[in-house]
Amino acid sequence: MPIRYHSEIQDDCLWVKIEGSLCSAEEMVNYVGKVHEDLSLTGLSKVLADETRCHVHMNLQTLGEALKEIHKSDHLQVPERKSAVVSSNINHMLFQHIFNSVKHVQVFTDMDAARTWLMEE
Repeated sequence: MPIRYHSEIQDDCLWVKIEGSLCSAEEMVNYVGKVHEDLSLTGLSKVLADETRCHVHMNLQTLGEALKEIHKSDHLQVPERKSAVVSSNINHMLFQHIFNSVKHVQVFTDMDAARTWLMEE
């Protein structure tokens, strides 16, 4: 299933919903780039990403290439940004691994917990 992306402003943060399958490094890099672009356009510094209906279908080599590209860009390293990613239970450990080294990103499986963390100062 192709990726479906939607974003809107809610409670002074960018709420992003992605559904479908990330099957290539290019799709993953484009997704992170789109979130970065939307944050820049709105002037917001917080993002709540609902990825509970998103599945990663890449082998480890392809996933590694995607992560290398994402971490090479400045998209995840903007100090004033704070991102809460809500994943499905099946993707939780993978997403924790992906974002473990990024200071301002936390991964959750519960939307309420993610919102609470995101709104903390």
